Amino acid sequence: MPETNSRTEDEELPKTVRMTTTLDYIDSKIIENLIGTFGSSHSGVISYIIKDWVKINSDQLRNSYGIDIAGIRHELKSTKDISVDSQIQNRLFKDLPIRFKRMKKYNIEKLATLLSVHPQTLVDFITIKGDELEKLNLNVEIDGDFIVKL
Repeated sequence: MPETNSRTEDEELPKTVRMTTTLDYIDSKIIENLIGTFGSSHSGVISYIIKDWVKINSDQLRNSYGIDIAGIRHELKSTKDISVDSQIQNRLFKDLPIRFKRMKKYNIEKLATLLSVHPQTLVDFITIKGDELEKLNLNVEIDGDFIVKL
């Protein structure tokens, strides 16, 4: 009679090894591996991930949580009461013309990192102080994720 592939009662099934770990450990390792690519610290990477998620999931924020990102952006653009610290303003008035002397286009996130300011602060500054920048012969506009010299 031909042999079959069935096991005999004497044979033991191979034991599988189960490895457990916490999601916090895995999350931490992922973030550590992203440092340098998406930020220079744990908090920088987390901030980048959140901003990216918000950009991609604005519909879900509106539907699930009632947060209207487009409405918030519109409100910010129409509000002239946004203030940028005077020391930061002075530094940006000095540094932006130098940065745009040889470059015509910068990614907002990267330029903000170079200037050591929050990206939203940079956007607010350009939105509010654009006329003053033009007087310094720096005519720039925001185009999506970029600041472009005109």
